[in-house]
Amino acid sequence: MAAPSTPYKGLVKHVYKHCIMWEAQIRVDYCRLYLGLFRSPEEAALAYNDAAIKYFGEFASLNKIRQTRESIWGAVIEQRQ
Repeated sequence: MAAPSTPYKGLVKHVYKHCIMWEAQIRVDYCRLYLGLFRSPEEAALAYNDAAIKYFGEFASLNKIRQTRESIWGAVIEQRQ
């Protein structure tokens, strides 16, 4: 089996002409739910974690992210300014 391209669960890497985007998705009741496109894998992993908690509660399998939500969104806001 090939190694995954990302260390986080629920992410798909998309390479476009000028940038790399990360798609977050989760499976619920055999259906794949699209959670959005993000500029960093950490942002997408946070979106996956939020959806996992919403749909699976205490049984959710979460991504282990080293950065805090505030530091990730602070960096995103700085990039967009």
